[in-house]
Amino acid sequence: MITIFNSMNVLTNLLSYIFPQKIEEVESVVNGKIIVELYRGSYRISVDGYWQSGRYVANLLGKVIKKANNYGEDINNILILGLGGGSVVEEVNKLIPDAKITGVDMDPEMIRLGIKFLNLSKAINLKIIIDDAAHFVENIKSKEIFDMIVSDVFVACDVPDSVSSTQFLENISNLLTAEGVYIVNRPYREKYKKPTDEFVKRVKNQFKQVETEIIGPHLIIWAYKKNSKLEARKPKQ
Repeated sequence: MITIFNSMNVLTNLLSYIFPQKIEEVESVVNGKIIVELYRGSYRISVDGYWQSGRYVANLLGKVIKKANNYGEDINNILILGLGGGSVVEEVNKLIPDAKITGVDMDPEMIRLGIKFLNLSKAINLKIIIDDAAHFVENIKSKEIFDMIVSDVFVACDVPDSVSSTQFLENISNLLTAEGVYIVNRPYREKYKKPTDEFVKRVKNQFKQVETEIIGPHLIIWAYKKNSKLEARKPKQ
């Protein structure tokens, strides 16, 4: 039986380089149908065909974090809103190994799948909180403030209104250090361009310095409470 099981695992892994292999499917109260697939030898989690966690998401957010103006400086405390399966945490552990991380997600199924398939249980300096992102930043009890806040909040490809409001942005600003950065991943496919552009306007009203970049179907936002100390951004090594 063990030999047969191992052979099946090897075959599944090989086939994943040809087309995705469905490994698990669950129903979530928050996200609906969640699918775990093995693709090119690594796991990914998707909802309605949109990747929520996995290598692609981790690589994207890892590059985005490295582009922040305060990357390479003292970043001691990081908040991740929309933790999902937690694939970005592995990147943060590599890039900023000494930072404490608070990961917030309202779907316990996503956390469970992250622990099972994406090594979330091996994350370093991570505290996981099951909560709605907007509720968390409105009601956080501790006196903690963060050097970096990463927002990757999605239900499939939709972004809840609760994390797009002016009040939410005020709460985010209050949780950032003076040198802190708020990093946001927003959808930028055609149907999402208008609400995302409107969100960017609200961010610019709240933060002193805002930079944006279109990366594939995403719009990435870096928002700072004050202007960068640098005249111009230097490429990060």
